[in-house]
Amino acid sequence: MTTEIELKLRLQPEHLATLTSYLDQYARRQDCQHLSNQYFDTAASDLAQQRCALRVRKISDGSYEQTLKTAGQLQDGIPHRREWNWPIDSDQFDPALLQDDDIRTELPDELDIDDLTRVFRTDFERHIWWWEQPESQIEVVIDEGTIDAGDQQQSLCEVELELKHGSASDLWQLAERLAEHCPLWLSDISKAEQGYRLAQLHRGWQPEEHIHPDSSTSEALQQWLQQAVVGLQRSLELALWHGDSQAGLEAWQYWHALKQLPVLSSKVLKRRDSKVLRELLSPFEQPLAHLSALVTAGRFSGASDLYAAFRQQAARIRGDGRLAAALLAIVQQVQKLPLEHSQESALQRIQRIWRDEAEPILQAAGNVSAEQWADRQVQYARLRQLYLCRHSLQPEDVIEGAAAQQHRTRVRLLSDMLAGTTLLQVCRRPEAELGENSATLRDEFAQYVPLELNSRLLQLRPQL
Repeated sequence: MTTEIELKLRLQPEHLATLTSYLDQYARRQDCQHLSNQYFDTAASDLAQQRCALRVRKISDGSYEQTLKTAGQLQDGIPHRREWNWPIDSDQFDPALLQDDDIRTELPDELDIDDLTRVFRTDFERHIWWWEQPESQIEVVIDEGTIDAGDQQQSLCEVELELKHGSASDLWQLAERLAEHCPLWLSDISKAEQGYRLAQLHRGWQPEEHIHPDSSTSEALQQWLQQAVVGLQRSLELALWHGDSQAGLEAWQYWHALKQLPVLSSKVLKRRDSKVLRELLSPFEQPLAHLSALVTAGRFSGASDLYAAFRQQAARIRGDGRLAAALLAIVQQVQKLPLEHSQESALQRIQRIWRDEAEPILQAAGNVSAEQWADRQVQYARLRQLYLCRHSLQPEDVIEGAAAQQHRTRVRLLSDMLAGTTLLQVCRRPEAELGENSATLRDEFAQYVPLELNSRLLQLRPQL
């Protein structure tokens, strides 16, 4: 068993030549390999639900290797995963290798090894370099190929930076250096997860919402910030690389979470100490607002060209090296924030802020103009974040039964409010394209979106 300490980054194929040329100049090139990989799971995707991956790899020299990877734990923003590798004789996994007591503790209790079958495969060329510094050694690989699940296929193009010797901070330094030459986007979605998504066996990622009710504000803030930055990273990846429109809305929501959390916890995070984070987030504001607005506009109007406009906006963001570099810096900055200890519990603080801020928002008049609704965007972003923070500090039994359904309804309504006010705000900007019939749609949104928002507000009041 080894521990894999690795940063993954995604890049567009047109930037491969630039990155390869730079690595050839400053790193030591190794052999190229062709790797064919089969991933195994049950029909109920038991391994995927445990965030494990079981694969058999055929290497270009004709040898085979069986690998089991377990769920990663973030340390300083970098995933650390346990990994077992065994040489084997064929392309069929060896169930006997999974019987070790240490390994069984990582697998689902209900897993029947006899039920494991192939669910997807990956095939790619792997180019390898050694990046060596006086106190560190990093393996740099570029993988380019395909992921296949049944009759579904998608392309694969990514960089992996794996620490072999030295400090994990060296991975960040190298990622930043490489990102100076082409847009490199942090990736949290493994090849295995991409395959499960392609095979429609992935049940979706959910943040760990619940935090102990007795947690101090600093303890809770640390977890909230971590959840928000991982959420931003993952939703951006799904929106920009997989065309996931829902993820486009969620990226905007997580962006607001990172903006609002320092404000909601000002006693443990001084404004001056969050200045760098806020500055790094700033370039994302208009691009992500536009991405969110296109999704909302498409769902509201049903205009068929708006998803194409969403894809075009995603491509513009994906090709922006400044934004890709900013995301690298944001994830690092969240790990560095100096949080002061506070005797006040997080639950007490959030409940107090909720009383001060929620009532005026919820009692505000609903029959107002589109311009007035647009001005409430930050208010509803803050209300949504306050509610999520408050909910995360409730006892875990609130997630069961009718309470869970009520919670989902509240989050949906608050998310709709943020999406609707964002759409109206983006409509103010004449340069913001909303498909082929922008002018007509703007008039339609100004007339009907306020009515929808008023309806959501009426539903929210008794809920909250």
